[in-house]
Amino acid sequence: TLRLYLPLRSLVNRTLLQYNNKTVIAKQTSVQINSRFAIKQIMDQHAIPAIAIFTLLFLIVASYWMQVLERPYNEDLQKYLDALWLVWITMTTVGYGDSFPVTSLGR
Repeated sequence: TLRLYLPLRSLVNRTLLQYNNKTVIAKQTSVQINSRFAIKQIMDQHAIPAIAIFTLLFLIVASYWMQVLERPYNEDLQKYLDALWLVWITMTTVGYGDSFPVTSLGR
């Protein structure tokens, strides 16, 4: 089985090892050390790559769900790349109008 919490747990452990001085301060000030703490530390140290990775992951997941939701009703979104194009154009607010979601969930 695929355990989805393992990547998050490894992220927390990596962050705790990499930013040891911040974890000491966090323990002294009663700050909870969890995945939220790890994400904040990564955003603090590597903001631009982290935002790029999160945006890319969102683009991939949103494209998948757009294709799943729209494929039965929209002939323009039969391929994954078409859904990827639609999500990218929507995210950048260009909106060429060449394809658009039909269902209310897709919108």
